[in-house]
Amino acid sequence: MSEPYDAQFYAATHHGNEGDIEFYATLCEGAQSVLELGCGSGRVLSAVVPPLATGLGVDLHDGLLALARDRTRDPHHTPPISYQRGDMRTLDLGRRFDRVLIPYSGLFCLGEPAGLRACLAVAAAHLAPDGILAVDAYAADGFHHLASQEDMGQLDEWTELERVEVDGVPYTVHERSRWDRDTQTIEAHYRYVGPNDRVYEASLPQRYVLAEELMLASMHAGLEPCALYGGFDQCPFDPEESEHLIFVARHAPAAAAGG
Repeated sequence: MSEPYDAQFYAATHHGNEGDIEFYATLCEGAQSVLELGCGSGRVLSAVVPPLATGLGVDLHDGLLALARDRTRDPHHTPPISYQRGDMRTLDLGRRFDRVLIPYSGLFCLGEPAGLRACLAVAAAHLAPDGILAVDAYAADGFHHLASQEDMGQLDEWTELERVEVDGVPYTVHERSRWDRDTQTIEAHYRYVGPNDRVYEASLPQRYVLAEELMLASMHAGLEPCALYGGFDQCPFDPEESEHLIFVARHAPAAAAGG
């Protein structure tokens, strides 16, 4: 993601989904190199790179990259992992990786559909011929197709999410959002209320991705879809019921032969 959402507030609230670390760790078994696009604070990459392998995380948010680098300073952290600033729509590292990961709805930060296509082309260009790409996001197909028109375009009242601690200060987190079906966009707003009326607010604009759109864009990038799951337990994806969209792909045979 990009600025200006404060890194510590973001990391305190957006801390992943149950089962995602275990899923990616299993996927990365046997890999010698792992690239994470949209790595944020390094939560996933630092936990899933196998021993003796190398990892590289790329993000646009300098504050989150600083948090990610802090993780690598842990003396118990053995796999060599580095982080650098970069745009996953235009990245060109000049090397390939056994695994390319785009976790935690990173695709939702890409803006227009062209951004999705560009990102998947970047992923394909950095994927080893026999490598694996894995992506996860919140499943949007159900509410996109089934939610009522009245739900669009309105900022709901603040809903309390949870309580977090930032720099030793407790905050209560509230959220409200605006949705537009035509543009597939959700603008989420967050309010952190601390002691003595201390308040921090941030917005997180997103363009969500539908399952068919992701499949078609991946094939356009020269990738071959291998699996589409509705959860980190690898249950089948149900467009109406699944909470998550988990997509796994490889190079398409012709692309692998030519690459």
